[in-house]
Amino acid sequence: MELEALLPELPRWDGHEIDVRKLSQVFNKVTNSYKYLWFLALLNLCEQRCAVSSVTAPAPQAASAQSSRAITPLIAAPQQTLEIPQLQVLCSMVSLSFRPITTYHIYFGVLDTIDRTISSICKNVGSMLHEILLNLNVTEYMHLDEEQMIALCQHIFEGDNLYRLLAPLVDLKKLDDTKITALMPTYTQLLTTLLPKQHRRKYQAALETKEDKNAAIIEPVRRMIAALPEILEDIDRYNINVPWRFISPWLSASTEATKQKQAADIRNSAPYCLYKDRGQSKTQTTVLISATWLSYLLPHTEILRNFTYCAFTAYLEKRNPLLPALLSKISEVQQERDNLNQQRQYFNAYLKSGLMLHSVYFDEYITVSSDYALDHFIPWSFVHHNYIWNLTPLDQARNSSKSDHLPPLEPCIENLGLQHKSLLQFHVNAALRSRQAVGNKKGETAEEKFLDKFREDFLTISKGKELVDLVAMSDKAFCDLIADQIRPAYQVAQNQGFTPWHPPILEELKG
Repeated sequence: MELEALLPELPRWDGHEIDVRKLSQVFNKVTNSYKYLWFLALLNLCEQRCAVSSVTAPAPQAASAQSSRAITPLIAAPQQTLEIPQLQVLCSMVSLSFRPITTYHIYFGVLDTIDRTISSICKNVGSMLHEILLNLNVTEYMHLDEEQMIALCQHIFEGDNLYRLLAPLVDLKKLDDTKITALMPTYTQLLTTLLPKQHRRKYQAALETKEDKNAAIIEPVRRMIAALPEILEDIDRYNINVPWRFISPWLSASTEATKQKQAADIRNSAPYCLYKDRGQSKTQTTVLISATWLSYLLPHTEILRNFTYCAFTAYLEKRNPLLPALLSKISEVQQERDNLNQQRQYFNAYLKSGLMLHSVYFDEYITVSSDYALDHFIPWSFVHHNYIWNLTPLDQARNSSKSDHLPPLEPCIENLGLQHKSLLQFHVNAALRSRQAVGNKKGETAEEKFLDKFREDFLTISKGKELVDLVAMSDKAFCDLIADQIRPAYQVAQNQGFTPWHPPILEELKG
């Protein structure tokens, strides 16, 4: 089935010369993520720019109840256009990709290079941030693994930080020592927002000391500035094809070269045109969005964003066929993790009865007095669910150490199955005893209601068996049910790039 048959229909916009049909076809033939990310970035920046302008501009006089939340004052001025630096859109594209690629390890495709762009930024900017923190005697960053380096770099990809990092270099033909010195005040201040929040004050205090005292901070900044042109050049590669190809359905020219020239003509009826030599920058291309298209994009931003995410998800599903919860992993609105209070009660009821649970990972027991967290055996950042059979108690410090890593399957997977067999048996027996106590009275007992909250969790793995049938199974058969869910997910997570957890005590247990 063609992609356009699966996507929701875009709203029409009567009274304007807008070809919505062409907009609905922009994602028909794609070989990489760029068009999706470009449009998402453009929608975000339109929304942000117009939200800022609404602070001082008068409100529109006419707006339907359905669209009034999204319409901004620019609708009241239909002759007004919107200009956005093309580099800002490209930087936003990269920033939108950071979390899906680094946290969820989503594969964007063989022709896609955004993951390499992100790696280059983390290497060149992140390493300078790391060096500065070491020079500030921040010992927690003494030895960084890949996951910690990514966490250190996260502020680079927040908001417009990446654009602010590269924009001062746009009009510089060659970066020499004199120009680096002139840029130093800009970048030393900018780094205040890129460092981890808890260390920014210490960095700021170091900057305010005499220059001969803060050389250990200044030198890494100089080297970082020297490395930025390479990053700018890398991001500028997306300039070559992405902006004009997105509007190619509106361009009537027969060759690519003439289409690129046509993309600079505001009369092309496309959502935008691409100008050079506008504003203060002599070299930066500007995305100029027409007033007509702006009057369509603004009130329908949320619909268009959902349309793009739907198309992007369909694209990624072909390249990540076994990866769960793809849509929530690429969405800008980070899915909040539900609290595990209900699941914690499931474990606490067992422990409060005087029983102990053998740890899945260590040769020790969890008791009612244990200070434990509930760990996702397969990391939440991969599964995006809180099914009870994927949860297990783990003390707080070790839970932080495990984070998004994968534990060894052997012997942990069997331990997980045996632990949940004991827990489920306890709760099923408690529910049966409560039913026997009330006889044939109507309504569920408190114990039955509580168990019902987890019934659906187990039905996802039970192959049609009810809870009483599950607890009647042999230990091996029950463990196999859980293993049948865990093993394939574990393998896919491993293939996606989730790394192993190897605390020494766990290795001893494994041996």
